[in-house]
Amino acid sequence: MKDPAFLFYFQDFLVGTSFMTLEEIGAYIKILCFQADRGPLREQDILKKIPAPIWNAICCKFKKDKDTYFNARLQEEVAKRKNYTESRRKNLHMGKHMKPHMNKHMENVNEDVNKDINRIKDSKDKGSVNLIVTDLNCVLGTNYKTTSTKTADLISYRINDGFTVEDFKKVHRNMLFAWGADSKMVKYLRPETLYGTKFESYLNQKTSTTKLTSQGVGAYLVGQTWLKEKGISNAG
Repeated sequence: MKDPAFLFYFQDFLVGTSFMTLEEIGAYIKILCFQADRGPLREQDILKKIPAPIWNAICCKFKKDKDTYFNARLQEEVAKRKNYTESRRKNLHMGKHMKPHMNKHMENVNEDVNKDINRIKDSKDKGSVNLIVTDLNCVLGTNYKTTSTKTADLISYRINDGFTVEDFKKVHRNMLFAWGADSKMVKYLRPETLYGTKFESYLNQKTSTTKLTSQGVGAYLVGQTWLKEKGISNAG
């Protein structure tokens, strides 16, 4: 029997969708539900469910694997719930004397599944790393992993310094303006550079870049939209 539910972490969801329109949020939830029911989805099937402009706005929330798309967090939660349910079912058949052992087993399973994100929980907002890296990928058109321990450490250091998620988003756009048209500097649009010790300087970067490489054109438009919504002038 197919599991009809999955855990929904509403605080993480509110943070992760804070810059979405209500229409985009509704479409996002709809595609998550279809993924939970059917697994990874082909883009052609997704476009049968939601309009293409809406999909273009939310596709950064999904990873591509060959010809299908999936939300990594949902995939993890579905797998954890399935493992837990199966373990509980076995526990009922094995008798009461096995319960302490099985409970300990489930603790170990949960630890293994979450080993790549446990270090994130020490930050003020455990969803910050996912939100920041997702925004970076949307702005730059890249595919950096939200589970990278190196990136998570860099973000945690900056958060401990007092910087916010909004600061990271501004750095992404500031440095895209500054380096997007520079063939020598564009390669430094990466977490190890942007989130390093010069983070505050990048946050206060002023630039009037008007030309971008072909790789950065789409990302530039995303940045322009965000700056307009925030009332920030790209001329500094």
